[in-house]
Amino acid sequence: MSGGLIEVPDWGRSTPKPTATPAPIGPLPVSPAQAPSAQPAPSPLPLLTHPLSASTPLPPRVPSMSVRLPSGELIPVLGRALVGRNPQARARESADQLIALGNSDRSVSKTHAVLEASRGGIDVSDRGSTNGTLIVTAAGETLACEPDVPVFAPVGSCIRVGSFELRVERA
Repeated sequence: MSGGLIEVPDWGRSTPKPTATPAPIGPLPVSPAQAPSAQPAPSPLPLLTHPLSASTPLPPRVPSMSVRLPSGELIPVLGRALVGRNPQARARESADQLIALGNSDRSVSKTHAVLEASRGGIDVSDRGSTNGTLIVTAAGETLACEPDVPVFAPVGSCIRVGSFELRVERA
C-alpha cells in the first residue's frame, strides 16, 4: 500500500485452478426393508389458469388507521373515505368509503372532507366546506385544511368537521 491508496488484488485475472469432473450419480441401491410403501401420491397444486394482471382485484386493505366518533364508535379508514352529512363522490372521482355524520345543526357540509390512511396518521383534505376542516394535534397545534390540499393528522389528533370531532387512532 502506498500514498493513501488501497490496493485490491485483481481476483478476476488469476488463473483458475483445474477442477476434477464429478462422477455421475446413479440411483442408490435400496434393500427391500427400506423400500417405500405404496402410498397415494399427493394431489398436485392447482395451476393458475389466468395470470394476475393490473385489472385483477387485490384483497381488501387491512385498515391501519381509524377515527373515533363522539359516540365512541370506531370506524376504520379504508382507502379513500369521504366524510359529510350525505357524502358523495364528484364526477370521475373514486371513493372506497362513505362516512355519513348525522348532523342536526347542519355545521357539516354534504361532502365535507376526504380522509386517507397513511403511515402514522390520516391525510385530511377539506372539500370546500362551508365551515372548514381543522386538525388539532395532540400537542394542541391547530392546522386549517385548505380545499383539496392534504394535511397530515398524526395518531392522537382530532379532526374537526363542523361540530364533530373525529379522533385519529390506530386500527
